[in-house]
Amino acid sequence: MGLHLGYQNLHGLPDVQTFMQETNLAVEAEAMGFDYVGPVEHHFTDYAACPDPFQVLSYIGRHCIDGDALRAELEPRAQRAQPEIKRARPTGR
Repeated sequence: MGLHLGYQNLHGLPDVQTFMQETNLAVEAEAMGFDYVGPVEHHFTDYAACPDPFQVLSYIGRHCIDGDALRAELEPRAQRAQPEIKRARPTGR
């Protein structure tokens, strides 16, 4: 089961307060048994309270309990994906 994050300020609160309330709800969703959260990105309107869903998801993941397990799983993959960097040898002019 998932949770949709709308990031809409319908109550006239400061945008930062609305943004943090919605983001904190996403962090708490894990404890409530939700499997995933999906932040919205407003493509066709002037109002975009969530300008970068990937950055929001990285924040949420860092603050979730299972974030440590996810990092432990992804870290070896990231290390394997790193290209080998060959250093140029000085020519000794």
